Amino acid sequence: MAKTVVFFDVGNTLIRPAVSEVDVLMDSAGALGVEMDHQLLKQNIFEMMADYDKLFKPDDSLWASQEGALSIYLSIFEKACEATGVSGQARRIAE
Repeated sequence: MAKTVVFFDVGNTLIRPAVSEVDVLMDSAGALGVEMDHQLLKQNIFEMMADYDKLFKPDDSLWASQEGALSIYLSIFEKACEATGVSGQARRIAE
């Protein structure tokens, strides 16, 4: 008897976090005393996610581990924060 298997990509496909990435990053920035423009950050994250194929698709093995997936998101969030003009604290905000 043949078995059928169905896989679901749940994260950001079927469900989304209750609090947006933008809100979490804004809270993190605020905790560090850094001001960022909410709309600009939202736009930057959208653009970075849209550029996923160009940035990360060549090495799709990054999704094979928790560390790899974390590195993708940290990179996207760090670049989005930097694009708002936050330079020195972008990595800490992303983390």
